[in-house]
Amino acid sequence: MMDEQKISIVSVSESDLRSDDLRTVATGEIEVQKLADSLKTFLGRLDQVMKDLNAKVGGFEVDEMEIYAEVSGEGKISLLGTGVQTGAMGGLKLILRRPSSKN
Repeated sequence: MMDEQKISIVSVSESDLRSDDLRTVATGEIEVQKLADSLKTFLGRLDQVMKDLNAKVGGFEVDEMEIYAEVSGEGKISLLGTGVQTGAMGGLKLILRRPSSKN
């Protein structure tokens, strides 16, 4: 029986006590294929959002976007919303660039 390829993952959860700044750190492993499937699903849903997005503002076009996502201890990928300190968390920074036009 062939072993599944795995990748290490560290997850941090904040304490429910607002007066404390305690965090719980857990380490584990996730199958590479499961993480790849989660990323494909996330990007597929992002593609659905972007297809209908009018990327023009005034006379300008959006040329690049940065999207921040986090990976849970189970391998689920989620968009990071406002108010999240991305520098303090591990995660993914996805940069989407408009393809260069070939003249």
